Amino acid sequence: MAGKVDEPVGRPEDHRGCPSHPQEVDESEKATDVPHDTDTVRTRLLRAGGASLISLQTIKTMASSSLADVPTVDIDPSGVFKYLLIKLYDRKQSEENFVYIVRGYCRCIYHSDVYVEVQEKLHPLDCDIVGGGSISHEPSLKKIRIYGHAHGYGKADHEITAKLIKAAFPNYKITISDKAY
Repeated sequence: MAGKVDEPVGRPEDHRGCPSHPQEVDESEKATDVPHDTDTVRTRLLRAGGASLISLQTIKTMASSSLADVPTVDIDPSGVFKYLLIKLYDRKQSEENFVYIVRGYCRCIYHSDVYVEVQEKLHPLDCDIVGGGSISHEPSLKKIRIYGHAHGYGKADHEITAKLIKAAFPNYKITISDKAY
């Protein structure tokens, strides 16, 4: 991977509250018997304080998936993190047949880390980065703030991102800003 041109979001202490930040994963909590239900894996791992097994299970699940099977929004349940707005399509069909998806995780310090993880999870589907930014997710206040840009990928269309997130979090107040961090 080429040099990382973007910087971590916020201060390092902003990431301490992220349930899926890799430094907070206790190795003894990692299960060897991975359930077949991705939501069960996600729930178990979030309770255990990490998300390291989600990738393994999701890769198995997504490898045979179509566009309709891919969740539109997959962001961490709380924290401040980088995100990408992605155009997802299947080259075997038509590039005009695509969906927008939003991905953002505390464990990904750089936007490029999000991209690498998404490519692994969604293979064999193809993805193009529309742009990126940052998300501040405050579940206790039911607020999500979408802002900033990705130095390496440009600014995402925060209006599209907000629309997708609002559909996934209908009871939340979603705000957008073009201001940087």
